Amino acid sequence: DQARGDDVSLDARLARMQAAADHLDAVLDARHQHAEALRGAATARRTASGAAREAGFGDLGEALAAVLAEPERLGLAGAVRAHDDELAAVTARLADPSLADAADRSAPDLVELASAEVRAGGDDDACARAIALAEAAVAQLRDIEAALSDHLVRAEPLEDDYRTVTDLARCADGTGGENSRRMSLSAYVLAARLEQVAIAASARLAQMSGGRYTLVHSDEPVRGQRRTGLGLHVVDAWTGRHRDTTSLSGGESFYTSLALALGLADVVSAEAGGTAVETLFVDEGFGTLDEDTLEEVMDVLDGLRSGGRAVGLVSHVADLRQRIPAQIEVVKGRQGSHLAVLAR
Repeated sequence: DQARGDDVSLDARLARMQAAADHLDAVLDARHQHAEALRGAATARRTASGAAREAGFGDLGEALAAVLAEPERLGLAGAVRAHDDELAAVTARLADPSLADAADRSAPDLVELASAEVRAGGDDDACARAIALAEAAVAQLRDIEAALSDHLVRAEPLEDDYRTVTDLARCADGTGGENSRRMSLSAYVLAARLEQVAIAASARLAQMSGGRYTLVHSDEPVRGQRRTGLGLHVVDAWTGRHRDTTSLSGGESFYTSLALALGLADVVSAEAGGTAVETLFVDEGFGTLDEDTLEEVMDVLDGLRSGGRAVGLVSHVADLRQRIPAQIEVVKGRQGSHLAVLAR
């Protein structure tokens, strides 16, 4: 109930958090668009500056300062035309022989002046277009900035809720939050079941080990492992200390594993409403046992068999032949191996 907050269910809350995450994705897209608009504005400015330099201006500011209003430009064009008319009249006058001396003087290059006027007009148009693009980019940037600021303000409570749910999820899966033991929720549930298995297995393990060993569940951190919660320790009655299962010998490990398997079968039977695990197969491992331990293990297995369970042993230990009444023996031959069924 605390995790779902004001929502009707945890699924509804997670759905709303997912919508918030999608909204944050939209915010990120807006940020990318903002960055793209900034790059576009910078490109427009560089283009305008290049055009201004090509037109002979020192920088973009100088070019903008030189932009003429349309009436002023038309007035100057009219002045140029008037100048041309006056020049034509003066040229006609200069054709007079009496003005021959004046004709020898250098005349202005009207063609070059006309070309310069055309170039200036083209540069003026390019500058005007660049300025319009830059102004449009600035307007878009302002709109994006306002929208981004609004998104960030509305996203703050969603981000707080998202962090709360994330911390809860990390705590449940054992990767962070208040989970100091780094135990996942599933491991926590299994740990309770493992305690039951350890208790059931200890009864058999004590008999097999001559009363020396029992098993206890441990949730202490294990070196080299990131998660905890599913550990087992062996309690040594001779020393009164807890031992790691890796400190057991080969034979001790074998009958400890066998005790765990039997304990697990008991717990499963109890959870299944008393349905018994009627068949048990044990594959090898008997060769690691000394004579006394082998007798104790076989006594436990005989007790299972007398209780109605079928116990199958796979082994190369010759002494077991005297303890097992029904046997299936693999007999080697030149033509291959075959099975022989023996019964006592």
